[in-house]
Amino acid sequence: MRKKTTFFFIALTVLSMVFTGANLVKADEVDPFADVVPFIFGTGSSPPGFDPLAVYDSTSGDILMQHTEGLFSFNYSDPALGLEPRLAVDMGTWNDAGTEWTIEIRKDVLFHDGTAMKASDVKWNWDRLNTLSADDLCDHASLWFNDEAELILNRTEEIDDYTIKFVLNKAWKDFELLQSFWGCYIIKPQTDKEDDLIGGDELDLIVGTGPFVLDEYVAGEKTVFVANNDYYRGAPDIQKLIFQIYASGTAYNNAFLAKEAHVIPYVYFDNWAAVSADINLDYYLRTLPVCFFYHLNVHNIDWPVRKAMQYAYNYPYLIASVWDNVYLEHHTPVPAGMIGYNPDLEGLPYYNITLAREYLINDETYGYGDAIDALVTAGTLNISDDDSWKALAASDPLATHNFTHYGTGLQYQLIDNMEYCGISVVDNVVGDWGTFLHSNLEDLEIVMGGWGPDYFHPINQIEPLFGTQASANYNGLNDTAIDALMGQAHTLTGAALETKIDEIVTAIIVEEAAAMYYTQRRRAIGWVSEVVSNVNDLFNGNGDPYFYNVEFALSDPPATGIPGFTMISLALSAVGTAAFLFLRKRK
Repeated sequence: MRKKTTFFFIALTVLSMVFTGANLVKADEVDPFADVVPFIFGTGSSPPGFDPLAVYDSTSGDILMQHTEGLFSFNYSDPALGLEPRLAVDMGTWNDAGTEWTIEIRKDVLFHDGTAMKASDVKWNWDRLNTLSADDLCDHASLWFNDEAELILNRTEEIDDYTIKFVLNKAWKDFELLQSFWGCYIIKPQTDKEDDLIGGDELDLIVGTGPFVLDEYVAGEKTVFVANNDYYRGAPDIQKLIFQIYASGTAYNNAFLAKEAHVIPYVYFDNWAAVSADINLDYYLRTLPVCFFYHLNVHNIDWPVRKAMQYAYNYPYLIASVWDNVYLEHHTPVPAGMIGYNPDLEGLPYYNITLAREYLINDETYGYGDAIDALVTAGTLNISDDDSWKALAASDPLATHNFTHYGTGLQYQLIDNMEYCGISVVDNVVGDWGTFLHSNLEDLEIVMGGWGPDYFHPINQIEPLFGTQASANYNGLNDTAIDALMGQAHTLTGAALETKIDEIVTAIIVEEAAAMYYTQRRRAIGWVSEVVSNVNDLFNGNGDPYFYNVEFALSDPPATGIPGFTMISLALSAVGTAAFLFLRKRK
């Protein structure tokens, strides 16, 4: 009988241990965030990639700032968006020449796989950025060159495990501000990617240090993050964050009104009343540093025509009819709220059809003045009659130019407004952004553009659009004197920088008429106030959706500890083991 009892307890112990082991494996495989209520951020676009060096679009930037970090970051609580340390201990020390920057790195930072971040990791990232920029493989390579077409950064030096030194090829004030750009954020080094980009299907190679961990991406549907509860600044309140991709802005607005999306970046004006009437919803109107304009190609459009276009465009009508006076009328590359913004700069264009016509009537260089005199003498054109100018544009225009775009809806007003100066604009829709990017610059005449800063500095609003080697230069401006002015702006601060920006804007907009700016974006961000709070960081002037400090009432920490069925198994195992040992002792 005792042998049978002993055998029974041995069997119970073995089975319990096997069952326990199986359950422990099963418990390890269970997603601890599976039952966590997700926080939904509604967006309308998919990221083209996740490697900080392989992308140069706002959607990717919005994603990167959740799970990766740089040595420094914007202070989102500061209206001026000042720079503050993030992975760095402090702002570091520059040498007197402004060419060497020594920075101490925090000792408490872990990558999301649990490994410590050290100076060698920072060095790997910056060496990789330099290599891929030099080979023109980095999507934002143009940002990392100075005015002498050499890399800003000469080299990095690892002083010790937690100290890094940047050595520049020449003093470059913007290098500090560039640290806020997500394109230089730190990821865990991958040995076979020192001189190559990480593909969109290699998500597991993007390991950051940020408050959220990149967990999953479903193309065209969502990007999923979970909380980094070991984050060195403290765990975020949001435990599961989903960037939900909706088919359109209307779709995510509807989801927000139904409280299915907890935050959206753009509450349509038509929905403001509904949001105001719902005590559980709220919105905040932000002025964003995104400016919209038309490139006027300086090679394909004569100067008098470019000047006439600048003054013939009915800016107030556009703001009122298209954007319900929410957007701001704006005529300079530098947005309101940024150093160098000067709406009172002499010569900036505004709507004045009389002045627009005078640029053509008084022209003595390109023949427009003589042509208009002949038309007036022949009785074909009455200078003071709007219909007479429109008839001229329809029958025998003074100039004809194409408007190349990928579907904006603004072509109708542009066509109409230019007719009041006898100018014909031909609508040239190229289909989509990809097709547009492959347009031949020589064929472009009028091109719509919009630009927001990669880092909060006025030269970053100007140089990428008007520099000779600029990737988004569709105006054809190729002026070494203006390039030199822009190079000088990189070395200045304060009042000297403001004066230099005035000089640059005067050269580009007033004298060359290489563009006409018409608006600065204002958009209302919306949130479900019933469950979402502490949203002030989302009001930042750069429009960045930084969610670390946002609080979510429905967010509970993921389940921790040992599941119930495993506890039962452990208990059975313990009972069996104790009984077995007791019987052995009695023997």
